[in-house]
Amino acid sequence: GGVLHTGFAALYMSGLEAVDAAKEAVAEAWGNARFHGDFSWATLGHAQVVLHNYADYWRSHGDDWEVVQVTPPDRQIECNVDGFGAMLITPDLVVRQHDGLRVVDHKTTSSFLGSKLYTRMKFGHQLRVYALGLQNVLGEPIVGGICNAVFMGERATNAGTKAKLYDRFGFDYTEADFEETRAWLGAGRAKEDRLDMSYVGPSPSYTEAYAQNPSDRCSWC
Repeated sequence: GGVLHTGFAALYMSGLEAVDAAKEAVAEAWGNARFHGDFSWATLGHAQVVLHNYADYWRSHGDDWEVVQVTPPDRQIECNVDGFGAMLITPDLVVRQHDGLRVVDHKTTSSFLGSKLYTRMKFGHQLRVYALGLQNVLGEPIVGGICNAVFMGERATNAGTKAKLYDRFGFDYTEADFEETRAWLGAGRAKEDRLDMSYVGPSPSYTEAYAQNPSDRCSWC
């Protein structure tokens, strides 16, 4: 998945037509990795075909967005999140649609695409925090998020597969959503729940990692 994120970044920095350069970026990131057993199908060639087919699919179906900002996986953006101090964030993509800016998260999975993935993205704090920070960096509101889902499992490169390979699920943010996330940050829950981002500490060597976690709104399920 991380290797494909490198390919997506290269693809969106140069355009969907630059798929060969993006495949080269994937090869460089892949290195000498080898997988065995149940994941023996996960090869460099498999990853490059997934990326190539993704570019072909969205070229033919048409991207309904304009790319505003791309963040490669090895880079971070420093921003201020509504009084909670400096933070390092890694939003995959910021795009402009007819109603404004949206933050995009690429989700690659070897499981079949489904509603659980989208629910986690919609009600999780990760993209909301990205949105709050990006609003201060870009000087424009972030109206919502998009889960850009890509199936990369064993069947992804089978010509006759009936599996759904690509899907995009968009959702809008309300002020109530942002207030919920501000309250979550203010309560110190970020450190407990380990959201996938790092605060900038007193020195360059001080970072605290936080992994993605759904908000209280859906914790009952």
